[in-house]
Amino acid sequence: MADKDLTFRLFGRDVSASAALKGVGARADKTAREVEAGSRREAIAREKAAAAAEAADDRAERSSARHSKALAGLQVAAVAASALGGGEGRRSAA
Repeated sequence: MADKDLTFRLFGRDVSASAALKGVGARADKTAREVEAGSRREAIAREKAAAAAEAADDRAERSSARHSKALAGLQVAAVAASALGGGEGRRSAA
């Protein structure tokens, strides 16, 4: 049986099969590393977004509590003013 040298013409030059496969393998490894790096960056971005959303939710909750306390204080003041006759100076809408 006769031996044959297997070569490929890649980008205008002859390359042996083993060299071509090494190049393909190296490129596949590089692509895998790039995909993994992209996945890590995406995971970090998701964690940061989740933390920012949680912080915004906490701020909204604290703000709502402050507004509820302020409203309760105004309601108490209105009841106290009404009980003390503070509503006498109002004009009627007739």
